[in-house]
This record gives sequence, C-alpha cells and structure tokens, in this order.
Amino acid sequence: MEQSFTPDIIDALRAAIRDADGNEVFFLGHTDEERVVVEVEVLARGHQGAVAAVLQPCRYGDVIIHNHPSGVLEPSDADLAIASRMGSLGVGCYIIDNDASAVYRVVEPFRRIERARLEPEGIAAVLGPGGAVAQRLPGYEDRPEQLRMAFTVGEALNTDGLAVIEAGTGTGKSLAYLVPAILWAKENEERVVVSTNTINLQEQLIRKDIPFLQRAAGLEFRAVLVKGRGNYLCRRRLEAAGSEPGLFEDEKSGELAAIRAWAENAADGSRDDLSFSPHAEVWDEVCSEADQCGRAKCPDYGRCFFHRARRQAAQADVLVVNHALLLTDLALRLQTDNYTAAAVLPPYDRVILDEAHHLEDAATSHFSGQTTRFAFARVLGRLRHPRKPDQGLLARLLKQLGDELPDSFDELYRDLHGRLDGLSGGCQALFDRAVQTLEWAGETLARAVGETVAERRGGGKSGRWWRRGCGSWRRPPTSWPPTCGGCCAAARTCPNRCRTVSPRRCSTWAPWAGGCCSSPKRCGSSCCPTTIVAPGSRSPSAVPAGGGCSSPGCAARRWRWPTASTVACSAASARW
Repeated sequence: MEQSFTPDIIDALRAAIRDADGNEVFFLGHTDEERVVVEVEVLARGHQGAVAAVLQPCRYGDVIIHNHPSGVLEPSDADLAIASRMGSLGVGCYIIDNDASAVYRVVEPFRRIERARLEPEGIAAVLGPGGAVAQRLPGYEDRPEQLRMAFTVGEALNTDGLAVIEAGTGTGKSLAYLVPAILWAKENEERVVVSTNTINLQEQLIRKDIPFLQRAAGLEFRAVLVKGRGNYLCRRRLEAAGSEPGLFEDEKSGELAAIRAWAENAADGSRDDLSFSPHAEVWDEVCSEADQCGRAKCPDYGRCFFHRARRQAAQADVLVVNHALLLTDLALRLQTDNYTAAAVLPPYDRVILDEAHHLEDAATSHFSGQTTRFAFARVLGRLRHPRKPDQGLLARLLKQLGDELPDSFDELYRDLHGRLDGLSGGCQALFDRAVQTLEWAGETLARAVGETVAERRGGGKSGRWWRRGCGSWRRPPTSWPPTCGGCCAAARTCPNRCRTVSPRRCSTWAPWAGGCCSSPKRCGSSCCPTTIVAPGSRSPSAVPAGGGCSSPGCAARRWRWPTASTVACSAASARW
C-alpha cells in the first residue's frame, strides 16, 4: 500500500469506507511525479456489491479506486471493462479492501505528461511589433487586439481551458489563433484541429495564412485540409461506371469521360479540383463511399485518393476541417466511446472553432435528417432506373451474372433472374408505400404543432405549390414513373387555386398527357398559367378533343379531358 498511497491517503480511504458503513466507495486519485496517489476525492457510494463509476472528472495520470467489501480483490468482468476503457485514456485502476491494507493494481498509473507552456514572449516574437510577421509583411500595422487575442488563446491551451472570443473585422483573427496553435503543436507534439464553417475561410487558411506563417516566421509544421469522404473520387467505382455503356445520357456521359481523363493526373482526387461541377447523379456514381470501400483489400488501395488524404492527415500538426466534419467525428467517437484512436479524424485534444456562431446551425443541420419524395425516388432509382429498366444496380448485377455464370448454372441463373426481377418490380410498390408513410408522418407532425401541411411539388420554373387539403386533388396512377406527381382534376374550378404539377420531366409521358403539364411555355396564350395541349398543337385556339386550356379566361374555352389516344405512357395516366 505504501508504494501506491501516502499514509495520509490510506487514512482518508479507511475513513471514507467507514463512513459508508463498509459499502463500496468510488474514489478518484491524483498522483505525483512518482505515480503515488497524493490526493483522493469521493465520487460515489454504493452497496455491498456495486457502486456507480463516475468517470467524467478523470484526467490523464489519475487513478480510479474502489473497494471490495468481501476482501476478494480479483476484478469482476465489469471492473475489467471499466479499467480497459479508462486505461486507453491514460487513467489507472486500483481495487482495495475495506481496511485499505491491500491493493490490486488492475491498471498501473500513467506518468503525467509534462507539457511545454506557451509564453507570451514567444507569441509576441511572431505577432508583436518587431516580430517575424512585422519584419516580413509589407505595410504592417500594430494591432493590439490581435496580440491580446493570441495571448488569450495561448493561456487557454496552457490551462486546458475554454476561451470565447469575439473580435471585430480587421482584427486579424486567423493569425491570432494560428500562431499559438502552431507553437503549441510543435512544442508539445500534440495535434490541433481548426474548424470553420465556410469553404472560403478554409481556403484562406490553407492557401494564404498558413503558407505565409511558414515563410515569415520560419516555422516548420504540417497543415492539412481534411474533407469528407464523399469529396474524393473512387478509382474502382469510376472504372465500374465506365464499363457500363448507357449508364448516363449524352451530357452526363461526357462528364463521366471528363472525370476519367482528369483522374489520370489528379493531385488529390477531390471534386473541388475539377474544372467543372459534375451533376450530383454522376458524382454519386463515382465518389468514395464507406459501405462500398474495400480498404486494404481494394486493388487501388495504394493509390486511393481518400486513404492517401487520411494518411497525410495522420502526419499533420494542424488539421483544417469544417464544422460538419468535426461533428461527424465527435458523433462517431461518442457512439464508439473512442477518444484516443482515429475515427473520422486522427486523435486530437485541442480544437479551435472559427465562425463559432454558425456551430449551432451546423449541428442542427448535421444531426437532423430530411426525407423527401424525390430523395427516396433517387435512392430507388439507383436500384432500377425509373425510365430505363435495363439500367441500375439490379440490372448491372443481372448482367454480370449472365456474363460470369457458365451454361451449366442455367437453372441457378433463371432462379436468380426471377428473384431480381421481382425486386426490380417491387421498387415502385416500395416507393408508393414510402410516399404514403411520408405524407402520414408530415400530417401527424403538422397536427402536433398546430399547423397545416403545405408541400412543394416540382422543380425549377415548372413547379407549382399545391394544397394537401384541396378536395379536387387526386394521386397519380401507379403506372406513372416515380418522378411524376399528381394533378388537380378541376384546375379551372378549384377554390384553392390548385395547379397541375409535374416534379420532373419524364420521357415516358408527354407534357400534354392526362393533365400533367404545368409549364406555361407550352401554351401559346399568356392567359394560360396551366396548360394541357394536344400533341402537335402549340396554340389553345386549335385544340382538338385531346386536351385544352385550363384557364376559364382563355378564348379557347372548349375544355375537355384528353382521350386515351393522346397518352404517351399508358391509357391509365389519362383517366382518374
């Protein structure tokens, strides 16, 4: 006992256990340079068989202590689980008897890390008047507020404290926190994370401020801009997309070819380095995704853009990230109870939040979810293309099976073909059920907060607002593609001014078929906010029986619902 505790601490342990009537007591011990416990505090008291383990106050070099009233000091499974968890954080674990005469060292205490303090003189030597920045920066102006802010950041790093700083425009905030952060990282070999809200500030830090400090102050350090996985190109997925002809339409196929050419000489494989902004559908098909990553088993692992970037981040002294990526890392660490090993980011203990007033909005956006009809249709569309049944992941799998399976497996192929075909056909049914669930959830939430549901159907100029409470609203037939919306059966008489809508142009139905078109450009008369025109007709004044103008103010007042002969996708979409 004397090798682990001072005599005064042994007496304090006995007294605390005696005051708890011999029940279990949970202590936190603080050690000296020789790793001897010189101070204890009682954190919790329990009964004869257990006690609450209060772990939040523990710091590196501390020791958690509890007693076993039975006198048997062998740790239980629960003891070992807690000892393992705290040991990874640099906290030791002891078990003692009620008389504090015997101790079992489950995890030996760790020697406290001696950190080098940041002295104001060192910071002033870089930022102050006559410092390195003043000598190298043309037109240098002394900014007392900047230096004061840098001293505050340095003191927060020295004391493991928190500092909330508000500074006006022109203070030079980025240099005021970068200088102490860099000095701390160099002198203590401890990584510092700088998190911002905007890409512009990240680019300023990486391309301007940090290189300037490296040149002006002669500081040798490594700083890396860390981006989310989805920003990087996956070589394997790019190769798979390129081997599937007809995956995209002509314009998007050109984008895919341009990405393949760019990838040959790309420096870091980040989407930001492209000379154009690819469509989301194209980039989603080739970007890096965690659930499709083979990691070390992937043949492209050695030259993988994403893993190369992560290896560079692991070697950096300063990491520049955005708030969303920082929150993703913290959420994963909370879920896995991991604060010492790499998660999304390499391990770190010091964080500087620039643009911190945006953190609340970033957290709300990151930890909340948004589900829409279009987003769900887009996910299902990856399994089976809504307009091209021969495209999508299911069709791709079926093609690969047909190419790879020998003729002797014909029976197996037919069985798999039937199963996959059933899955493909079930996509539409799943979408219909999802839409009903989404509408039910929206209406339920709206009633809970005392509001009415107003949804926006459509995109771009052809979209229109529609009211869910309109009695004339009718759902589209199930034979329509999932990208098609419904429309109002009485557009010209609807008291809620309900308009016909189409969320997205769909190649399998004509804009004039069944009351779907919401584009005024299709109508030759300005009186028609919502127009249904028969094929080949551009003017409401020459409307055959196939359709007509929905506006009662139009000169062509011969409104008629289109006949089945005017429908491009199916007769069902022209009838309600």
